Parts: sequence; structure tokens; C-alpha cells
Amino acid sequence: MHSQIGSYTIPKTPWDKRTCKICNLNAIEDETHFLFLCPLYKDIRQTYKNICNYSSIHEFLNQDNLNKLDDFIVQLNYVTNKHSNI
Repeated sequence: MHSQIGSYTIPKTPWDKRTCKICNLNAIEDETHFLFLCPLYKDIRQTYKNICNYSSIHEFLNQDNLNKLDDFIVQLNYVTNKHSNI
């Protein structure tokens, strides 16, 4: 995720330049963008809509259905790796 990677580049990447390289929203690629907003993952979120209906990352990560949460994150990573040249 660019919001984290930018902390380790030399020189450090300014926060406002740590944007998602996959979509065209010009948004900071942070956890919220990755899990809830990036259009690339719209279909996956639709498939897992029962676990994506949370208003915060804290609520999302503290849900009871950990197996489906794990499957959801695996699918997100698969699509990321497929569309990323990082």
C-alpha cells in the first residue's frame, strides 16, 4: 500500500503523492481506499457485501466472520497482484 511504502522511500514520498496506482481516483492508497473505495475491487466487494457493510476499518476487522474476511482479503490481494507492476 502506497500510504505505507512512501514512509520508507528515500527521500520519503509526501503523503499527498502516495496515491493509488491502480485506479484513476487520484486518492491516497490507504486501508480505507483499498478495502472500501478503489473501483478495481467493486466486484469483490459486491460478492462479499455482507462483510463490507461497515463504516470503519475497526468495525470491519472486528467482525465475527473471520473466514469470509480472510477470503475477501485474499481476493483483493489476488486482483492487486494481477493489475500491479509494483
